[in-house]
Amino acid sequence: MTQRIQSYLLRSLVLGLWLLLPGTVLGGELPYGQGLLWQVQAPNGRTSHVLGTFHTSDPRILALPAPVAQALDRAEALAVEIVLTPQDQQAMAMAAMLTDGRSLDQILGPKLFARSASVARPYGLGAAQLRLFKPWGLLSLFSLPPEEMQRQQRGARALDFRLQDLARSKGKQVMALETIDEQIGVFDSLSDAEQVSLLRSTLNELEKNPKIFEKMVRDYLARDLTTIHAMMTELSDDVDPAFQARFIERILDSRNLTMVQRAEALLRRGKALIAVGALHLPGPRGILSLLAERGYEISRIY
Repeated sequence: MTQRIQSYLLRSLVLGLWLLLPGTVLGGELPYGQGLLWQVQAPNGRTSHVLGTFHTSDPRILALPAPVAQALDRAEALAVEIVLTPQDQQAMAMAAMLTDGRSLDQILGPKLFARSASVARPYGLGAAQLRLFKPWGLLSLFSLPPEEMQRQQRGARALDFRLQDLARSKGKQVMALETIDEQIGVFDSLSDAEQVSLLRSTLNELEKNPKIFEKMVRDYLARDLTTIHAMMTELSDDVDPAFQARFIERILDSRNLTMVQRAEALLRRGKALIAVGALHLPGPRGILSLLAERGYEISRIY
């Protein structure tokens, strides 16, 4: 694998988790489905903020609105999903590769492998490199468009990493709410058949609607998490409904609970900014609902 592809894969594995299963957009509101920045007041009266991020380096996303910039300035600590070390990066790269003597074309079969190779071409991957990947390794690669990879190759930082850079430059504490092993485990625990099903669904959606990512950017800028949530969680005809429900529980609901439990010490201390993927915020099992159940007062700021 070339160094530039490896570098992009390291970022997209962590930052693209919630973009992997686009489905049909349906209407309807859900709790905390409108807004990106929320004030969170702990039962002891101390306040912090929770920000929903979009895992991209798109300049429109990196232009921080004034309320977000102010929340970061006022915070003494920033908590994000993951903070990558060089050791983490190596572990991620190794985990996404096949090491059992098989190749990806053997797992996918000739037709699906050929489709994958066609989609992978703009990412700079040839067939020989493609054969090294686990199916979920391709999922992480395809979760963001080639234009995003090109920006990152030129040194652009996705919003989550940009916030970390800004916080460190201001002398603030930066901490992770998850470990790299936990994030890798979301996919490594899937069977081959489940990984192949997700890959096929992702390819079908990419071929049907190449403008999905752009729509998500526009919805995010409009602070419309309800629509983005529908795109993520609605059933796809290509994936078994029971498995898709388990996958959504694993990629969103269970991680939401873990992150809330680990963020509470910071929130009780106050003056923290919790910045995680925007889809972790809304819904009855989202981070904001979980905090409200624990006695926190939630107020939309932006």
